[in-house]
Amino acid sequence: DIMGNTGDAYINSVDDMQSLQRSRPDIDIWPAYITQGGVFFYNWTLPPTDVVRVRKALQMAVDREAIAKSFFKGFGDPAPYGIAKQDGGEYSWPYENWPDKVKREYQYHPEEAEALLDAAGYKRGADGYRFKLKLAHFDRWDATYSEVIMGYLEAIGVESELRVMPVSEYGVLRKAETQHDYALLNGYYGWWGSPGFLGYTLSTVSSADGSSSSINLKDPRLDKLFLAAQKTTDLEELKSIFRQFDEICIRDHCALNKSVSPLFFVSQPWVQGYFGEAG
Repeated sequence: DIMGNTGDAYINSVDDMQSLQRSRPDIDIWPAYITQGGVFFYNWTLPPTDVVRVRKALQMAVDREAIAKSFFKGFGDPAPYGIAKQDGGEYSWPYENWPDKVKREYQYHPEEAEALLDAAGYKRGADGYRFKLKLAHFDRWDATYSEVIMGYLEAIGVESELRVMPVSEYGVLRKAETQHDYALLNGYYGWWGSPGFLGYTLSTVSSADGSSSSINLKDPRLDKLFLAAQKTTDLEELKSIFRQFDEICIRDHCALNKSVSPLFFVSQPWVQGYFGEAG
């Protein structure tokens, strides 16, 4: 079994991929930048992440470029995104339309991050910390990345606690009626343009229909767009809804962006397609 009997058709760890390459150099491996799993969503109903300045500060505290080069060993893509990957404006709010101020909020500026937290009333205490955040980590993804994020938070005076949990436990947190004290919960964010996948992200962020919402977000603007997306049968209208939703999530920081890392699909070298093509 190539995958070590994991039940998956892909590898989501660069280390695991490189280990497989060393042990089985004959195996075919293809990186695919499909979506981004393990992104942390902000809980908008729980202090201090209910304050947009705090969410911006945490965004500016993390060096995605350094993570892409070091942690993901050059395979990461640090470009910012919202609910959709940048696709020229078909489903996403085009990056070229972002005001310079918004672009800067998605860059690494730890000094500005600290100033934002000061301005929000969260100054460092005698122990050097401003506040403590609880992070919920789904065990499908490598917890090491979350630990890297915690290091960046520590640098700006934010203490954090990570809880790694199986799907049976994590799934309970995703229910709209569940009350919890996790400020950040990870999930999927930044899909390539697809009505089905982006609709899933909308349901993750909005609970307007009473379904699950990972981040306990109750925002009338997003709820209105989500319900409109459910009703429309016009593709162009749906794309417009996604772009509007995307802009709000980018401006107000629905999630802590992650350097995009690929899924590595693997196959035996002798595998062929239906018409005899390799792979």
